[in-house]
Amino acid sequence: MYTLVNFDIHPSGKLSQQLLQLGIADFHSVIQYVKALPYGRTSNCRNLELVLSEQCGTHSIKHAFLAQVARENQVDEIKLSLCAFNMDRINTDVVGPVLHKYDIEAIPEITCLLKYKDEIFDITTDSQLPRAEIISEIEIAPVQIGIFKKRYHLNYIENWLQIEKLYYRSVREIWQIREECLQRIKEKYTRHARPLCCA
Repeated sequence: MYTLVNFDIHPSGKLSQQLLQLGIADFHSVIQYVKALPYGRTSNCRNLELVLSEQCGTHSIKHAFLAQVARENQVDEIKLSLCAFNMDRINTDVVGPVLHKYDIEAIPEITCLLKYKDEIFDITTDSQLPRAEIISEIEIAPVQIGIFKKRYHLNYIENWLQIEKLYYRSVREIWQIREECLQRIKEKYTRHARPLCCA
């Protein structure tokens, strides 16, 4: 089902211990569990344990959670990759009305995905972001999905505005458009959320 490597979960870290308490004993089962969680921001994105206790997560924190589980189990081949792509109505259909409202074709989005053997994996959706659409990527540690990720994203938007010569737009405006897009994504995933076996 997955080309991502599977491995047994050992009680070698906080996340792994909690997963074992839930009866989740291998990595592919962790992926299925995390994928089924509703889309939503946890109260503190730097605390990966909240994915389990608050039963939700964004795309980035879900992938950071999985990367940390791999780290706890000494599976170093699974990396957390910070990927940049242009979010538009084609690769993210629900944001179309928002982009149309602001008369903009696309906005730069930064998200965390898993990387294994030079292949990128998005476990939150059944359709993968084409490799060709990823403009840039850097490897980060799971703990960097908070302040570091936001600063990186804001700097990326600022550079993008200059390259595209969109001098009449501001970083703040693009960030607000992004927030509206994320709200549409949240509504989509909330509508299609699958019940959890232990909810």
